[in-house]
Amino acid sequence: MYHSQAKIGGLALNKSKIEDISPILKKIYNSNQNSLIVKTIKNPYLLRNIILVAALVALYVFVGCPLKQLFGISCPGCGMTRALLALFRFDISAAVRYHPMVLALPPAGIVYLFRKHIPSKVISALVILFLAALLAVYIFRLVNKDEIVVFDFCNSAIYKLFKIIKS
Repeated sequence: MYHSQAKIGGLALNKSKIEDISPILKKIYNSNQNSLIVKTIKNPYLLRNIILVAALVALYVFVGCPLKQLFGISCPGCGMTRALLALFRFDISAAVRYHPMVLALPPAGIVYLFRKHIPSKVISALVILFLAALLAVYIFRLVNKDEIVVFDFCNSAIYKLFKIIKS
């Protein structure tokens, strides 16, 4: 093999053949600059967020709510997935029964879509208002023995771990 040749996968390519292929590869790469895969690979935050969402979905599907499993108490968003599914079926009464804050999600989505046109102070105030309402609804549901939000410490992983350690 000469100095102007390269061996790729058992094929000997000379420098002139590589130079002939190079513009074609560059053209293919440049034509795919706007593809979702190339954008995802180039943006580490997007890739990280996709992996994080996939991991959370897998966790919820296979394990259930991690907060409920660990501490025996439902999280503030408990019932929101069922509420969204009911909302997609246009069953408003079931959606509100599963989680009353589900009605705030469509306006929140609109605010998110137009966030570049809304002052940051307004968005911050809306986020604080949403979180305060979410906390208030959560406490109300805990105190009033809601069928969705439960507190069952005896079935939590921490309680079971303490029982194992104690015995």
